[in-house]
Amino acid sequence: MRYKIIAHEHEVVHWTNDLPYVIYGGYAAVDSLGTLIIDPGTTVYFHSGAGIWVYRYGNIQAVGTPDEPIVFRGDKLSSWFDTDYAQWDRIWLNESNTDNHFENVEISNAFIGLQVESLNEVLPGRTILKNCLIHNTYNSGILARATRISAENCEVSNNGESSLQLQIGEYLFKHVTVANYFSQSSRKNPALYLANNYTDGYYSYVGTTAANFTNCLIYGSMEDEVGLYGVSDAEFDAVFDHCLLRHSQNLANFHDCLRNQDPKFTSRSERDFTLTAESPAIDAGKTGLGINTDLTGAPRDSHPDIGAYEYGSRCLSHRRF
Repeated sequence: MRYKIIAHEHEVVHWTNDLPYVIYGGYAAVDSLGTLIIDPGTTVYFHSGAGIWVYRYGNIQAVGTPDEPIVFRGDKLSSWFDTDYAQWDRIWLNESNTDNHFENVEISNAFIGLQVESLNEVLPGRTILKNCLIHNTYNSGILARATRISAENCEVSNNGESSLQLQIGEYLFKHVTVANYFSQSSRKNPALYLANNYTDGYYSYVGTTAANFTNCLIYGSMEDEVGLYGVSDAEFDAVFDHCLLRHSQNLANFHDCLRNQDPKFTSRSERDFTLTAESPAIDAGKTGLGINTDLTGAPRDSHPDIGAYEYGSRCLSHRRF
């Protein structure tokens, strides 16, 4: 595997938005105890097979603003390539003792959008996602193993495998839209794949999984888009509160949820997952979460809508950044 260290041990590297960054021929790597800070308004282009790799105890801070978001995308700039998935590899985070941040970020057209994992030991570090758009991936949107993720006001959509593949760890999702109508190939896994076990090709791991989804919209083209795969060897706790879900059964851990009600997206074919006036998600969310704006920055009213978008928000799925 080809890689180049861009932030060495105990080094802080700052990427500014003066010019775009191009990762060509392998991974840009953040060494153990190194830190990569990415400024608002920065664009990072990746050539085929390239990515960012943050080693054990390394850290990344990619915090944009609504007016100056951060973009991670392939280096094929023509709109003709917008449906050319797997243009680059992934952003890959290994074990972390400190929090990684992605805020006002778009990740598009990768093989896997974001991969976060430890070797079966859930460390204190958390990956925090706010106002992120992760879409058009050939495989999973987010692949997480033995880690902690908190996400709010995010869209994960159009993924060739699961949009969210979460296996062992602690997961807290609020106002997230997961919409998977991937049509480039046949998809076998549900939009949400949640488990307390996984196999890495060599070994099998089992561990505690605690997941909470509040005001989340999880829908797609399969009959069951919520897959829960717990084994008895470890604790498995998953709660869905005021969510809109596609699933063939009314499970005991669905609390005040809407099930199998078409969310009435603006346009599935155009990957516009904002809500139309007929959407059952409107005003159906839980109150009091303290998330006062949506993914676009539009204000939420006193009766919030389920998902990342309040009704009336503009579409973000067409390279808004």
